[in-house]
Amino acid sequence: MKFFRTYLIALSVLILILNGCSKGGSTAPVVVPDTTKPTIVISSPTAAQTFTAGGSIPVQVAFSDNEALKSYDITISKNLTSGVILKVVPISVAFTYSSGSSSLTGKSQSATLNIAIPPNTPSQIVTPGAYDFKVNCIDSSNNTSSLTLIITIN
Repeated sequence: MKFFRTYLIALSVLILILNGCSKGGSTAPVVVPDTTKPTIVISSPTAAQTFTAGGSIPVQVAFSDNEALKSYDITISKNLTSGVILKVVPISVAFTYSSGSSSLTGKSQSATLNIAIPPNTPSQIVTPGAYDFKVNCIDSSNNTSSLTLIITIN
């Protein structure tokens, strides 16, 4: 009987050892870093679209990522490569816009907004011409994408 008990204990220990080894023991799982950049699709405005001072720019942008989205921002600035800005009376002011960073969640999301363009006044006008409309997006792994199109403000 003593031999049988010793045999069962030895068998139990052997099973525990083999079972622990077959599950990989304490080997850490392999983590593959996310290097895929998020995707940006701008539905509105479209490239070369023209807007008027005092009006607005309707914006429709879709974002997607293989893991998770984090944030986006939109900027509009005068495209300085499109020509020379001449100073005239009234003073011509280049329109600029920055949305600041807005949060995103999940793997896909869209943003819809209207950006107001200041009206021309007797003392200043919005500088007419080409403007860069730029959208940036960051995913949860800090991969970044940007997409720029040129719009016109008259």
